[in-house]
Formats: sequence, C-alpha cells, structure tokens
Amino acid sequence: MSEIFEGILCKTSVAQVEATLGSKESLLTLVAAQLSDELAVVYRSDPRREGQFSAEVEDMAAALSSSLGQALLVRYDSRVGHRSSKYYVEGELAREFGDSDEIYVRLDEEGEPLVAGERFGIDQLDPDEEYETFKNAIQLGLDALGAGKWSALLEFVASR
Repeated sequence: MSEIFEGILCKTSVAQVEATLGSKESLLTLVAAQLSDELAVVYRSDPRREGQFSAEVEDMAAALSSSLGQALLVRYDSRVGHRSSKYYVEGELAREFGDSDEIYVRLDEEGEPLVAGERFGIDQLDPDEEYETFKNAIQLGLDALGAGKWSALLEFVASR
C-alpha cells in the first residue's frame, strides 16, 4: 500500500505543539501525536488521492518554528519515491533537503550496503554500480533538527 505523508516535527511535547497552534483555523484535517519522547508531529490526515502538498503546511511550520525555535516539514509520497524536508528556524526557512542532497553508498557482492565506504551524491553515481541510499532527504532534515530517525518516522507513517 502506498503512503502520502505531510507533517511537521518539533522537538517538544504534543501538548506544547497543540498549545502553540491554539485555535488556528485550517482547511486541512490535522492530527497531533507524540512520535517519540523528544518529537511531536502534526500531520495531515485528510485523504489525498492526488498527493498534492499544501503551502498552508509550510506556513504552519514557519509559525511553529517562530514559537518553538525550530520545526521540520516532512513530505513523503511512496507512489513516486518523493522524500523531502524543510528545516525552519525562528520563523525562517533555514535549509531544504531533496533528491540532490541524498547520500548513497555502494553495495557489496551480496547486495549489502558498504556503510563504512565512500559516500556519493546522486550526480556521482556510476550506472554500472549498485547503490543504496545511506541518508535520504528526510533523514538529513532530522539530522538538522537534531532528533529522530527516518526508520521510526516511516514506521509511524505506515501505521496510520
């Protein structure tokens, strides 16, 4: 089954995120949850067959970072392999992560990633070699935020 996810992660509690959002009206259906001890997430739960992402969520990420110091907007669409994140600090977009930022490693003869080996950007990949993504655009955003693992977020998305 395919997943489409658009949400904002903050290093705080879900209660703090909800209090910060307050009674802001939104045309989107949003849900807040505690992703881990250190991460809260606010995400769209409305059904989206077209998978369009919303500018309103970007505004919300900027607003949350104004109040909480930082926020990470995450977008994922498994149908087309889309992964991206936008890191906001004090109301401003500080960094964006997309395909061109992802880091890859070669695979060995058994198909296992050589994680201790050389790292490559997408423009450095040899078409005659096999690679695996070592850090995707979402993990790079989580690293900028200073919390969270892509695998845990993906598990959360799949459970919704």
